[in-house]
Amino acid sequence: YHPVTWHEATEKLAAALESLAPRERPIKTDVRQMVVLSARVKNMHDTMKYIDAFMPFIEEVVICCPDDVAKDMREGYHGRLDVKILTDDDVLAGRALPEDHATRNPFLRCLAMRNDVIDDVFIMSDDDYRPLETIDKSVFVDDCGYKGYYFYFIDEWLGSCGEYTSFDVAERKTADFLRQHGLPLRQYASHMPQIIDKDVYIEMIDKFPGIETMGLGEWDVYFNYLQAMYPQIFEARETVSMCWPGAGTDWRVTIKPKKYLFENFY
Repeated sequence: YHPVTWHEATEKLAAALESLAPRERPIKTDVRQMVVLSARVKNMHDTMKYIDAFMPFIEEVVICCPDDVAKDMREGYHGRLDVKILTDDDVLAGRALPEDHATRNPFLRCLAMRNDVIDDVFIMSDDDYRPLETIDKSVFVDDCGYKGYYFYFIDEWLGSCGEYTSFDVAERKTADFLRQHGLPLRQYASHMPQIIDKDVYIEMIDKFPGIETMGLGEWDVYFNYLQAMYPQIFEARETVSMCWPGAGTDWRVTIKPKKYLFENFY
């Protein structure tokens, strides 16, 4: 019997680690499109003025909206941005729309991902996330990879204690899901625009069949999946969003932005 020495053990461990090739995934830096969910025409058009002025690399905005406001969404904006419309009927293709807000949004985003109008890489946003100064695409992506912005650690999330909102319920379910699948636990629902690699998002949907109907946080699941699967092209950064929380007493703020690039406009 020859006992294994520490030196031999570390050599074997090093050899095993060196044999693990990272999963290859190209970085897509040609981002020119923003995709937004909105049912509020005025709010959407007001926000587009900020995008127009402060995000010069954005050339096109795809608005996912209810059918009854599609005409006003398309015709009411007059600016440099090219506007494309995806109605609920286009996205749902006959499927029923969930009533709960926290379930409806990830459901629509997951279904929209497979639509050809969506670019391979794009900025995902809501109609009240507004830039506060000129934003270069390097805020979201560069040759080293994608940047995702988190505001909390989801396993520590308490939310509005005693009176949970639908958002709180979704985040708690998301924490359970992430733990179950051994994924990281950062909370990326920072209420600001974020970059999405469409192929990675679809890969995630396919890996977890039915995830679109689970009412999970669409930002949290995606970025934690991206970090777990492709860490070599991803960097987690602290939030740069103002007014999240909307009031400083909403919850104990543990990550305080060192600068503000976006406003969550209430």
